[in-house]
Amino acid sequence: MSSHAQNQVHKDSKIIGVYEYWVDETAYPPYVLIVGKEGEQFHVYDPKDNYEIIYSSLTYSDIVHWLHEDDYIRVSKAAQWDVAA
Repeated sequence: MSSHAQNQVHKDSKIIGVYEYWVDETAYPPYVLIVGKEGEQFHVYDPKDNYEIIYSSLTYSDIVHWLHEDDYIRVSKAAQWDVAA
């Protein structure tokens, strides 16, 4: 799949714009969360819970810290975001 296709979201999804996949490999099966950006705010979505927002922040670094606390690792990077991790 092209990087352009990976960053496009289905029109029925609650996630808008560019997104990243994060996974907890210590869980079985591995648990996936999605990070998306809407306006100036970042959100963590849970695909198993109808893509509900489970965490939000104004900073990407806060999102990353929150995910790392629970052993999540990024498996895809949103190239279009202009943020410092």
